[in-house]
Amino acid sequence: MKYMVLLGALFFIGGCSASSNKANTYIVHNDASGDIYNPQMLNEKNEYVFYFLYTENPDAYEAGGHSLINLGVRGLPEYLRVRWKEYLDGEWIEKKIDVESSVPKGFWGHIYVSILADNSLALSWIMKRNHAFGQGTKDCGGYIFEHYSDEETKVTIEKKMVKLNAYRAQKEKDIKAGLGYKYKTPKYYDTVEEADYRCNIYFYL
Repeated sequence: MKYMVLLGALFFIGGCSASSNKANTYIVHNDASGDIYNPQMLNEKNEYVFYFLYTENPDAYEAGGHSLINLGVRGLPEYLRVRWKEYLDGEWIEKKIDVESSVPKGFWGHIYVSILADNSLALSWIMKRNHAFGQGTKDCGGYIFEHYSDEETKVTIEKKMVKLNAYRAQKEKDIKAGLGYKYKTPKYYDTVEEADYRCNIYFYL
């Protein structure tokens, strides 16, 4: 399956306001037993925040699919209306899921809605943060991080943490030795947090 990331280019070209960069990214995660068709998400204002754009199999959103789409819609929705079809010429299935009450206060980031085999919905979220080199991850939670967490995932995250912990230990040692000037300019590992690894969705899906 080809996944497409739409970054809402019209909202991010030169001259945009800082608040435009706070538009959330929305993802439908197909965790049903097979392909679904034409998945869409709308907020309580009836604005589209997600619709599937392209796949090798026209209109099919394959099992396991999780394409990221940012249409530049600002603000956190109270809830999302999610609709899809089980067959290309089938009837629409529509469900509602609460969002605002399910994520941390001041949330900005990625919102995943998983469509399950029984046609129920489950929410996951990744809260973002700004740092010297761009954006990082502040925290995460919900269905995907609970349901797909296994020993292999934990080992992968632990391996990723080795270099970060080694850097932090060396930095602390250098500062105690009066070499803090070496860190006056932020380095890559100064911007990395444990959540950047713990919340990496690709370690789970």
